[in-house]
Amino acid sequence: MLSENLCEKPYVRSIRTTLVLLEKGMREFERILITPSQAGQGTLYALKVELSDSQVQALQASFAEIRSVVSEMKTTLVLEPETEVMAQLLWGWCWAMLEPITELLPRYLRGYGEMPLEVSECMEKNVPRLSEILQEIAKMASKRAPYSGKE
Repeated sequence: MLSENLCEKPYVRSIRTTLVLLEKGMREFERILITPSQAGQGTLYALKVELSDSQVQALQASFAEIRSVVSEMKTTLVLEPETEVMAQLLWGWCWAMLEPITELLPRYLRGYGEMPLEVSECMEKNVPRLSEILQEIAKMASKRAPYSGKE
């Protein structure tokens, strides 16, 4: 185990951050493997899961091995677990998406060349609404949920 002051070093924080990202990605893949029907069917995006049962089992075994290695590293390096709050994730996602959404307005897209009037009108009509919705979600996410007495 590391001494307490070593745990504060930037390289230990870097190790922790990388392992958290590894685990978050792995958990998302596991969630999809458990319920492939919920993998994601959006309007413009779909995730197609084309894995055989043996591939799924091999992936699950690999994920279990990764979890074991990360657990050993957590113990050895005295890494604190990270807990994310859904509201904070939503808030950050909304604000991160606002700029690229705003850049879909015709005045920004003109740099790519002239566009047909129908495209311009579609963007002028819908981009502000998308921005409003994202801002509404961010506002909802920034408000704390009422205390339920359970934590």
